[in-house]
Amino acid sequence: MGFDVQGYLRSLKRFGMKPGLERIHAILGRLGNPEAAFPAVHIAGTNGKGSVAATTASILRAAGYRVGMFTSPHLIHYHERIQVDGQPIPDEALQRIFAQVAGAAAAVRDELGSDPTEFEVGTAAAFMYFQEAGVDLAVVEVGLGGRLDSTNVVRTQAAAITPISYDHMAVLGSTLPSIAREKAGILKPGIPAVIAPQHPEAASVLAEVARDLPCPLVWVNEEGGGSERGATGATFHQDFEGTGQTATYTVLGWSGEGGRFHLETPNRRYHELFTPLLGYHQVQNAAVAVTLVEALAEAGFAVSESQVRAGLANVRWPGRLELFPGHPAILLDGVHNPGGAEVLALALSRLFPDVRPVFLFALTGPKDPAEVFGPLAPFARAMVATRPASPRVPAVDPEVLAECARDLGVPASAMPSARQALEQAKELAGQEGMVCVCGSLYLVGEVRGLLVAAGLGS
Repeated sequence: MGFDVQGYLRSLKRFGMKPGLERIHAILGRLGNPEAAFPAVHIAGTNGKGSVAATTASILRAAGYRVGMFTSPHLIHYHERIQVDGQPIPDEALQRIFAQVAGAAAAVRDELGSDPTEFEVGTAAAFMYFQEAGVDLAVVEVGLGGRLDSTNVVRTQAAAITPISYDHMAVLGSTLPSIAREKAGILKPGIPAVIAPQHPEAASVLAEVARDLPCPLVWVNEEGGGSERGATGATFHQDFEGTGQTATYTVLGWSGEGGRFHLETPNRRYHELFTPLLGYHQVQNAAVAVTLVEALAEAGFAVSESQVRAGLANVRWPGRLELFPGHPAILLDGVHNPGGAEVLALALSRLFPDVRPVFLFALTGPKDPAEVFGPLAPFARAMVATRPASPRVPAVDPEVLAECARDLGVPASAMPSARQALEQAKELAGQEGMVCVCGSLYLVGEVRGLLVAAGLGS
Protein backbone atom coordinates (compact mmCIF):
# COMPACT_ATOMS: atom_id res chain seq x y z
CA MET A 1 0.00 0.00 0.00
CA GLY A 2 1.38 3.39 -1.01
CA PHE A 3 1.86 6.52 1.04
CA ASP A 4 -1.47 8.08 2.12
CA VAL A 5 -1.05 11.50 0.51
CA GLN A 6 -4.54 12.76 1.29
CA GLY A 7 -4.35 11.65 4.91
CA TYR A 8 -0.98 13.37 5.28
CA LEU A 9 -2.29 16.59 3.74
CA ARG A 10 -5.33 16.54 6.03
CA SER A 11 -3.01 16.22 9.02
CA LEU A 12 -1.25 19.44 7.97
CA LYS A 13 -4.37 21.54 7.41
CA ARG A 14 -4.64 22.32 11.11
CA PHE A 15 -1.44 24.33 10.88
CA GLY A 16 -3.11 26.77 8.47
CA MET A 17 -1.22 29.41 6.49
CA LYS A 18 2.13 30.55 7.87
CA PRO A 19 3.94 32.82 5.41
CA GLY A 20 7.72 32.59 5.57
CA LEU A 21 10.62 31.00 3.71
CA GLU A 22 12.65 29.40 6.52
CA ARG A 23 10.73 26.11 6.51
CA ILE A 24 10.60 25.67 2.72
CA HIS A 25 14.33 26.43 2.39
CA ALA A 26 15.05 23.81 5.06
CA ILE A 27 12.79 21.18 3.47
CA LEU A 28 14.22 21.72 0.01
CA GLY A 29 17.75 21.65 1.40
CA ARG A 30 17.16 18.20 2.87
CA LEU A 31 15.79 17.06 -0.52
CA GLY A 32 18.85 18.25 -2.45
CA ASN A 33 17.43 21.61 -3.57
CA PRO A 34 15.34 20.40 -6.51
CA GLU A 35 14.19 23.99 -7.19
CA ALA A 36 17.70 24.75 -8.49
CA ALA A 37 17.42 22.10 -11.22
CA PHE A 38 15.17 24.12 -13.56
CA PRO A 39 14.44 27.74 -14.51
CA ALA A 40 11.00 29.09 -13.69
CA VAL A 41 8.33 31.54 -14.73
CA HIS A 42 6.80 33.00 -11.55
CA ILE A 43 3.25 34.43 -11.53
CA ALA A 44 1.59 36.42 -8.73
CA GLY A 45 -1.55 38.55 -8.52
CA THR A 46 -5.09 38.40 -7.16
CA ASN A 47 -7.21 37.38 -10.15
CA GLY A 48 -6.18 35.65 -13.36
CA LYS A 49 -2.85 34.17 -12.35
CA GLY A 50 -4.01 30.60 -12.96
CA SER A 51 -5.28 31.48 -16.43
CA VAL A 52 -2.01 33.26 -17.24
CA ALA A 53 -0.08 30.22 -15.99
CA ALA A 54 -2.13 27.78 -18.08
CA THR A 55 -1.83 29.94 -21.19
CA THR A 56 1.92 30.48 -20.73
CA ALA A 57 2.50 26.76 -20.27
CA SER A 58 0.40 25.94 -23.34
CA ILE A 59 2.43 28.31 -25.55
CA LEU A 60 5.73 26.94 -24.26
CA ARG A 61 4.56 23.37 -24.89
CA ALA A 62 3.58 24.34 -28.43
CA ALA A 63 7.16 25.55 -28.89
CA GLY A 64 8.43 22.08 -28.01
CA TYR A 65 9.62 22.69 -24.46
CA ARG A 66 9.04 20.22 -21.65
CA VAL A 67 7.04 22.29 -19.18
CA GLY A 68 6.15 21.79 -15.54
CA MET A 69 3.21 23.70 -14.05
CA PHE A 70 2.33 24.19 -10.38
CA THR A 71 -1.00 25.84 -9.57
CA SER A 72 -3.50 25.88 -6.73
CA PRO A 73 -6.04 25.03 -5.59
CA HIS A 74 -7.14 21.96 -7.50
CA LEU A 75 -10.69 21.41 -8.69
CA ILE A 76 -11.23 17.67 -8.26
CA HIS A 77 -7.95 15.83 -7.63
CA TYR A 78 -4.77 17.06 -5.94
CA HIS A 79 -2.78 15.69 -8.89
CA GLU A 80 -4.06 18.64 -10.98
CA ARG A 81 -1.76 21.01 -9.09
CA ILE A 82 1.42 19.34 -10.35
CA GLN A 83 1.63 18.81 -14.11
CA VAL A 84 4.27 18.09 -16.72
CA ASP A 85 3.40 18.74 -20.36
CA GLY A 86 -0.25 19.18 -19.42
CA GLN A 87 -0.53 15.82 -17.65
CA PRO A 88 -1.18 15.58 -13.88
CA ILE A 89 1.38 13.77 -11.77
CA PRO A 90 0.65 9.98 -11.72
CA ASP A 91 -0.44 8.28 -8.48
CA GLU A 92 2.78 6.30 -8.14
CA ALA A 93 4.97 9.38 -8.43
CA LEU A 94 2.74 11.42 -6.12
CA GLN A 95 2.90 8.79 -3.36
CA ARG A 96 6.62 8.14 -3.72
CA ILE A 97 7.59 11.81 -3.76
CA PHE A 98 5.28 12.78 -0.91
CA ALA A 99 6.77 10.02 1.24
CA GLN A 100 10.19 11.64 0.74
CA VAL A 101 8.85 15.13 1.37
CA ALA A 102 7.08 14.00 4.56
CA GLY A 103 10.36 12.65 5.91
CA ALA A 104 12.15 15.91 5.19
CA ALA A 105 9.28 17.94 6.66
CA ALA A 106 9.33 15.90 9.87
CA ALA A 107 13.07 16.49 10.25
CA VAL A 108 12.59 20.21 9.68
CA ARG A 109 9.81 20.32 12.26
CA ASP A 110 12.16 18.80 14.83
CA GLU A 111 14.98 21.10 13.78
CA LEU A 112 13.05 24.39 13.70
CA GLY A 113 10.21 23.66 16.10
CA SER A 114 7.74 24.85 13.46
CA ASP A 115 5.31 22.61 11.60
CA PRO A 116 5.43 22.79 7.80
CA THR A 117 2.17 23.71 6.09
CA GLU A 118 0.15 21.82 3.49
CA PHE A 119 1.18 24.29 0.78
CA GLU A 120 4.87 24.06 1.66
CA VAL A 121 5.01 20.29 1.29
CA GLY A 122 3.01 20.53 -1.95
CA THR A 123 5.49 23.06 -3.29
CA ALA A 124 8.42 20.80 -2.40
CA ALA A 125 6.71 17.80 -4.02
CA ALA A 126 6.11 19.75 -7.24
CA PHE A 127 9.73 20.83 -7.46
CA MET A 128 10.96 17.28 -6.86
CA TYR A 129 8.69 15.98 -9.64
CA PHE A 130 9.85 18.68 -12.05
CA GLN A 131 13.48 17.78 -11.34
CA GLU A 132 12.76 14.07 -11.81
CA ALA A 133 10.83 14.70 -15.05
CA GLY A 134 13.66 16.81 -16.48
CA VAL A 135 11.52 19.80 -17.38
CA ASP A 136 13.06 22.55 -19.48
CA LEU A 137 11.32 25.09 -17.27
CA ALA A 138 8.40 25.35 -14.85
CA VAL A 139 5.48 27.76 -14.71
CA VAL A 140 4.83 28.40 -11.03
CA GLU A 141 1.78 30.16 -9.59
CA VAL A 142 2.14 31.92 -6.24
CA GLY A 143 -0.12 30.51 -3.55
CA LEU A 144 -0.57 33.60 -1.36
CA GLY A 145 1.02 37.02 -1.72
CA GLY A 146 4.52 36.59 -3.11
CA ARG A 147 7.28 37.90 -0.88
CA LEU A 148 6.89 35.19 1.77
CA ASP A 149 5.13 32.57 -0.36
CA SER A 150 6.84 29.19 -0.40
CA THR A 151 7.17 29.31 -4.19
CA ASN A 152 9.45 32.37 -3.89
CA VAL A 153 12.55 30.20 -3.93
CA VAL A 154 12.53 29.36 -7.64
CA ARG A 155 15.21 30.31 -10.14
CA THR A 156 13.10 32.95 -11.87
CA GLN A 157 13.77 33.78 -15.53
CA ALA A 158 10.64 35.94 -16.01
CA ALA A 159 7.73 36.96 -13.80
CA ALA A 160 4.22 38.33 -14.15
CA ILE A 161 1.83 40.10 -11.80
CA THR A 162 -1.85 39.93 -12.73
CA PRO A 163 -4.45 42.47 -11.52
CA ILE A 164 -4.21 43.13 -7.79
CA SER A 165 -7.33 43.60 -5.68
CA TYR A 166 -8.51 42.92 -2.14
CA ASP A 167 -8.09 39.33 -0.96
CA HIS A 168 -6.45 37.55 2.01
CA MET A 169 -6.30 40.90 3.78
CA ALA A 170 -5.70 39.32 7.20
CA VAL A 171 -2.33 38.14 5.88
CA LEU A 172 -1.41 40.64 3.16
CA GLY A 173 -2.73 43.89 4.59
CA SER A 174 -5.89 45.96 4.31
CA THR A 175 -4.83 48.40 1.57
CA LEU A 176 -3.97 47.98 -2.09
CA PRO A 177 -0.43 49.36 -1.59
CA SER A 178 0.27 46.85 1.21
CA ILE A 179 -1.11 43.95 -0.84
CA ALA A 180 0.85 45.10 -3.91
CA ARG A 181 4.08 45.29 -1.91
CA GLU A 182 3.69 41.66 -0.83
CA LYS A 183 3.04 40.54 -4.40
CA ALA A 184 5.96 42.62 -5.69
CA GLY A 185 8.18 40.37 -3.58
CA ILE A 186 8.54 38.01 -6.56
CA LEU A 187 10.36 40.68 -8.58
CA LYS A 188 14.11 40.06 -8.86
CA PRO A 189 17.03 42.30 -9.88
CA GLY A 190 17.58 42.22 -13.62
CA ILE A 191 14.79 39.68 -14.26
CA PRO A 192 12.07 40.91 -16.64
CA ALA A 193 8.51 41.10 -15.31
CA VAL A 194 5.19 41.65 -17.07
CA ILE A 195 2.59 43.74 -15.26
CA ALA A 196 -1.12 43.48 -16.10
CA PRO A 197 -3.25 46.65 -15.91
CA GLN A 198 -3.43 47.76 -12.28
CA HIS A 199 -5.22 50.26 -10.11
CA PRO A 200 -2.89 53.30 -9.84
CA GLU A 201 -2.26 52.67 -6.12
CA ALA A 202 -0.99 49.17 -6.84
CA ALA A 203 0.90 50.20 -9.97
CA SER A 204 2.83 52.91 -8.14
CA VAL A 205 4.10 50.38 -5.59
CA LEU A 206 5.17 47.94 -8.31
CA ALA A 207 7.01 50.73 -10.11
CA GLU A 208 8.76 51.80 -6.91
CA VAL A 209 9.93 48.26 -6.13
CA ALA A 210 11.11 47.76 -9.72
CA ARG A 211 13.15 50.97 -9.65
CA ASP A 212 14.81 50.05 -6.38
CA LEU A 213 15.87 46.55 -7.47
CA PRO A 214 16.21 47.45 -10.44
CA CYS A 215 13.90 45.17 -12.42
CA PRO A 216 12.84 45.79 -16.05
CA LEU A 217 9.06 45.88 -16.45
CA VAL A 218 6.70 45.53 -19.39
CA TRP A 219 3.38 47.24 -18.63
CA VAL A 220 0.47 45.61 -20.47
CA ASN A 221 -2.17 48.13 -21.48
CA GLU A 222 -5.46 48.00 -23.36
CA GLU A 223 -5.86 50.31 -26.32
CA GLY A 224 -8.56 52.81 -25.40
CA GLY A 225 -8.07 52.41 -21.65
CA GLY A 226 -10.40 49.45 -21.16
CA SER A 227 -13.70 51.34 -21.20
CA GLU A 228 -15.74 48.14 -21.15
CA ARG A 229 -13.74 46.75 -18.24
CA GLY A 230 -13.74 50.08 -16.42
CA ALA A 231 -17.53 50.05 -16.36
CA THR A 232 -17.32 47.23 -13.81
CA GLY A 233 -14.84 49.00 -11.57
CA ALA A 234 -12.00 46.68 -12.57
CA THR A 235 -8.35 47.53 -13.09
CA PHE A 236 -6.82 50.57 -14.71
CA HIS A 237 -3.44 51.21 -16.33
CA GLN A 238 -0.98 53.98 -15.63
CA ASP A 239 2.38 54.63 -17.27
CA PHE A 240 5.46 54.91 -15.09
CA GLU A 241 8.51 56.42 -16.71
CA GLY A 242 11.82 54.77 -16.15
CA THR A 243 10.49 51.31 -15.29
CA GLY A 244 10.48 49.66 -18.68
CA GLN A 245 8.36 49.27 -21.80
CA THR A 246 4.73 48.75 -22.75
CA ALA A 247 2.70 46.15 -24.60
CA THR A 248 -0.71 47.14 -25.94
CA TYR A 249 -3.62 44.89 -26.85
CA THR A 250 -6.78 45.78 -28.73
CA VAL A 251 -9.93 43.75 -28.13
CA LEU A 252 -11.54 42.85 -31.46
CA GLY A 253 -14.43 40.88 -30.02
CA TRP A 254 -15.38 38.25 -27.48
CA SER A 255 -18.22 35.76 -27.49
CA GLY A 256 -19.17 32.28 -26.41
CA GLU A 257 -16.42 30.98 -28.70
CA GLY A 258 -13.58 32.97 -27.10
CA GLY A 259 -11.80 36.27 -27.63
CA ARG A 260 -9.92 37.89 -30.54
CA PHE A 261 -7.33 40.63 -30.18
CA HIS A 262 -4.39 42.44 -31.70
CA LEU A 263 -1.23 42.71 -29.59
CA GLU A 264 1.83 44.91 -29.97
CA THR A 265 4.70 43.96 -27.66
CA PRO A 266 8.17 45.51 -27.45
CA ASN A 267 9.30 42.85 -29.95
CA ARG A 268 6.39 41.96 -32.25
CA ARG A 269 3.05 42.95 -33.69
CA TYR A 270 0.44 40.20 -33.67
CA HIS A 271 -2.66 40.50 -35.84
CA GLU A 272 -5.87 38.85 -34.64
CA LEU A 273 -4.79 36.39 -31.98
CA PHE A 274 -7.45 34.06 -30.54
CA THR A 275 -8.01 32.53 -27.10
CA PRO A 276 -10.76 29.96 -26.51
CA LEU A 277 -11.07 30.93 -22.84
CA LEU A 278 -14.32 32.81 -22.28
CA GLY A 279 -14.65 36.34 -20.98
CA TYR A 280 -13.34 39.83 -21.65
CA HIS A 281 -10.76 39.35 -18.90
CA GLN A 282 -9.28 36.32 -20.68
CA VAL A 283 -8.17 38.54 -23.56
CA GLN A 284 -6.12 40.51 -21.05
CA ASN A 285 -4.78 37.30 -19.49
CA ALA A 286 -3.78 36.02 -22.94
CA ALA A 287 -2.01 39.31 -23.74
CA VAL A 288 -0.08 39.06 -20.47
CA ALA A 289 0.88 35.43 -21.20
CA VAL A 290 2.13 36.17 -24.72
CA THR A 291 4.17 39.13 -23.45
CA LEU A 292 5.53 36.94 -20.64
CA VAL A 293 6.63 34.26 -23.09
CA GLU A 294 8.44 36.90 -25.13
CA ALA A 295 10.24 38.07 -21.98
CA LEU A 296 11.68 34.56 -21.70
CA ALA A 297 13.52 34.93 -25.01
CA GLU A 298 16.40 36.65 -23.22
CA ALA A 299 16.85 33.46 -21.18
CA GLY A 300 17.07 31.35 -24.34
CA PHE A 301 13.46 30.21 -24.68
CA ALA A 302 12.58 31.37 -28.18
CA VAL A 303 8.98 31.03 -29.38
CA SER A 304 7.74 31.78 -32.90
CA GLU A 305 4.51 33.55 -33.80
CA SER A 306 2.97 30.34 -35.12
CA GLN A 307 3.79 28.60 -31.84
CA VAL A 308 2.17 31.45 -29.90
CA ARG A 309 -0.99 31.03 -31.97
CA ALA A 310 -1.01 27.24 -31.53
CA GLY A 311 -0.49 27.51 -27.78
CA LEU A 312 -3.28 30.03 -27.39
CA ALA A 313 -5.69 27.94 -29.45
CA ASN A 314 -5.05 24.80 -27.38
CA VAL A 315 -5.21 26.22 -23.85
CA ARG A 316 -7.72 24.76 -21.39
CA TRP A 317 -8.41 25.99 -17.87
CA PRO A 318 -11.38 24.13 -16.35
CA GLY A 319 -13.75 25.78 -13.90
CA ARG A 320 -13.26 29.32 -15.18
CA LEU A 321 -16.27 30.41 -17.22
CA GLU A 322 -16.62 26.77 -18.26
CA LEU A 323 -19.98 26.00 -19.84
CA PHE A 324 -21.64 22.60 -19.68
CA PRO A 325 -24.47 22.74 -22.25
CA GLY A 326 -27.70 21.02 -21.29
CA HIS A 327 -31.17 21.52 -19.91
CA PRO A 328 -30.47 23.57 -17.93
CA ALA A 329 -27.02 24.72 -18.98
CA ILE A 330 -24.47 24.88 -16.14
CA LEU A 331 -21.77 27.55 -16.01
CA LEU A 332 -18.81 27.11 -13.65
CA ASP A 333 -16.63 30.02 -12.59
CA GLY A 334 -14.05 30.21 -9.82
CA VAL A 335 -14.83 33.82 -8.82
CA HIS A 336 -14.29 34.21 -5.07
CA ASN A 337 -13.67 37.93 -4.45
CA PRO A 338 -15.26 41.26 -5.44
CA GLY A 339 -12.94 41.87 -8.38
CA GLY A 340 -13.70 38.47 -9.85
CA ALA A 341 -17.43 39.00 -9.30
CA GLU A 342 -17.32 42.18 -11.37
CA VAL A 343 -15.59 40.30 -14.18
CA LEU A 344 -18.20 37.51 -14.05
CA ALA A 345 -21.02 40.08 -14.07
CA LEU A 346 -19.60 41.60 -17.26
CA ALA A 347 -19.32 38.15 -18.86
CA LEU A 348 -22.92 37.29 -18.00
CA SER A 349 -24.21 40.55 -19.45
CA ARG A 350 -22.31 40.02 -22.71
CA LEU A 351 -22.34 36.26 -23.25
CA PHE A 352 -25.80 35.44 -21.89
CA PRO A 353 -27.81 38.69 -22.14
CA ASP A 354 -31.20 36.95 -22.25
CA VAL A 355 -30.61 34.57 -19.35
CA ARG A 356 -31.11 35.18 -15.64
CA PRO A 357 -29.22 32.32 -14.00
CA VAL A 358 -29.89 30.62 -10.71
CA PHE A 359 -26.69 31.05 -8.71
CA LEU A 360 -25.35 28.05 -6.82
CA PHE A 361 -23.15 29.93 -4.37
CA ALA A 362 -20.69 29.26 -1.56
CA LEU A 363 -18.04 31.39 0.08
CA THR A 364 -14.99 30.52 2.17
CA GLY A 365 -12.80 32.63 4.41
CA PRO A 366 -13.42 35.96 6.14
CA LYS A 367 -15.25 37.71 3.30
CA ASP A 368 -18.27 39.99 3.13
CA PRO A 369 -20.93 38.08 1.14
CA ALA A 370 -22.52 41.32 -0.05
CA GLU A 371 -19.24 42.50 -1.61
CA VAL A 372 -18.83 39.25 -3.56
CA PHE A 373 -22.45 38.53 -4.50
CA GLY A 374 -23.49 42.17 -4.88
CA PRO A 375 -22.22 42.59 -8.47
CA LEU A 376 -24.02 39.37 -9.45
CA ALA A 377 -27.37 40.09 -7.80
CA PRO A 378 -28.81 42.15 -10.70
CA PHE A 379 -28.45 39.11 -12.97
CA ALA A 380 -29.88 36.53 -10.56
CA ARG A 381 -33.17 34.73 -10.87
CA ALA A 382 -32.49 33.10 -7.52
CA MET A 383 -29.67 31.86 -5.28
CA VAL A 384 -29.18 28.44 -3.72
CA ALA A 385 -26.51 28.74 -1.03
CA THR A 386 -24.42 25.83 0.23
CA ARG A 387 -20.93 24.96 1.46
CA PRO A 388 -18.15 22.85 -0.13
CA ALA A 389 -17.64 19.41 1.35
CA SER A 390 -14.02 19.91 2.37
CA PRO A 391 -12.88 23.51 2.21
CA ARG A 392 -9.32 24.28 3.29
CA VAL A 393 -10.67 27.28 5.17
CA PRO A 394 -14.03 27.63 6.99
CA ALA A 395 -17.06 28.24 4.81
CA VAL A 396 -19.59 31.00 5.38
CA ASP A 397 -22.88 29.63 6.78
CA PRO A 398 -25.23 29.03 3.81
CA GLU A 399 -28.08 30.61 5.78
CA VAL A 400 -26.01 33.80 6.06
CA LEU A 401 -25.42 33.75 2.30
CA ALA A 402 -29.12 33.24 1.61
CA GLU A 403 -30.08 36.10 3.93
CA CYS A 404 -27.57 38.33 2.15
CA ALA A 405 -29.12 37.48 -1.22
CA ARG A 406 -32.60 38.25 0.06
CA ASP A 407 -31.35 41.60 1.37
CA LEU A 408 -30.19 42.30 -2.20
CA GLY A 409 -33.64 41.43 -3.56
CA VAL A 410 -32.81 37.92 -4.76
CA PRO A 411 -35.00 34.92 -3.73
CA ALA A 412 -32.73 32.50 -1.89
CA SER A 413 -32.59 29.23 0.00
CA ALA A 414 -29.87 27.21 1.71
CA MET A 415 -28.96 23.54 1.24
CA PRO A 416 -26.51 21.51 3.33
CA SER A 417 -24.59 19.88 0.46
CA ALA A 418 -23.46 20.78 -3.04
CA ARG A 419 -25.27 17.77 -4.52
CA GLN A 420 -28.60 18.80 -3.00
CA ALA A 421 -28.01 22.43 -3.88
CA LEU A 422 -27.28 21.52 -7.51
CA GLU A 423 -30.51 19.57 -7.83
CA GLN A 424 -32.54 22.44 -6.37
CA ALA A 425 -30.79 25.01 -8.55
CA LYS A 426 -31.48 22.95 -11.68
CA GLU A 427 -35.14 22.65 -10.74
CA LEU A 428 -35.42 26.41 -10.20
CA ALA A 429 -33.63 27.17 -13.47
CA GLY A 430 -35.90 24.95 -15.56
CA GLN A 431 -35.12 23.19 -18.82
CA GLU A 432 -34.30 26.37 -20.74
CA GLY A 433 -32.48 28.20 -17.95
CA MET A 434 -28.96 28.28 -16.54
CA VAL A 435 -27.26 27.45 -13.26
CA CYS A 436 -24.15 29.50 -12.46
CA VAL A 437 -21.86 27.86 -9.88
CA CYS A 438 -19.47 30.33 -8.26
CA GLY A 439 -18.13 31.90 -5.06
CA SER A 440 -15.59 29.20 -4.23
CA LEU A 441 -13.19 27.13 -6.33
CA TYR A 442 -13.79 24.29 -3.87
CA LEU A 443 -17.51 24.38 -4.71
CA VAL A 444 -16.77 24.62 -8.43
CA GLY A 445 -14.48 21.60 -8.19
CA GLU A 446 -17.03 19.58 -6.26
CA VAL A 447 -19.82 20.35 -8.72
CA ARG A 448 -17.52 19.73 -11.68
CA GLY A 449 -16.75 16.32 -10.22
CA LEU A 450 -20.47 15.56 -10.06
CA LEU A 451 -20.95 16.65 -13.67
CA VAL A 452 -17.99 14.63 -14.95
CA ALA A 453 -19.18 11.57 -13.00
CA ALA A 454 -22.55 11.99 -14.74
CA GLY A 455 -20.81 11.90 -18.11
CA LEU A 456 -21.24 15.58 -18.92
CA GLY A 457 -17.59 16.52 -19.41
CA SER A 458 -13.99 15.37 -19.11
